[in-house]
Amino acid sequence: MSAGLGFPVFVRTKDSGEVKNYGSLADMQSDLEQIDVENGEYEAWDVAGTPLMLRVEESAWLRLEPCASPQPQQLATAIAEFARHAGVEVDTAALSRREFAIALERTREMVRANWRAKPWWRRLVERF
Repeated sequence: MSAGLGFPVFVRTKDSGEVKNYGSLADMQSDLEQIDVENGEYEAWDVAGTPLMLRVEESAWLRLEPCASPQPQQLATAIAEFARHAGVEVDTAALSRREFAIALERTREMVRANWRAKPWWRRLVERF
């Protein structure tokens, strides 16, 4: 990752709209699929909302490079769309303060709480 870019890095999976944050490049490499990076299946932003290009390289299969000036509204929109798709409220105050990690964690907590609130048989059926 180039100098000046900071973690956490936020990654949206284009097909599902799910947003995750990663504290290190190693975390990203263990979770993301190399073929999906090659096929452009992800969008990514650094902690300041700078869009990042994910690339595969020989030495380390994942490389992050800024591809535009900071655009925090794109990241805020990605997190808000993830929350809407998951059927939960987004913390708009945290998003407006550019506290993306906090907004995403609160969204993911609500998604987990909704999942746990469902009957066991429903969770089992929805898994498959």
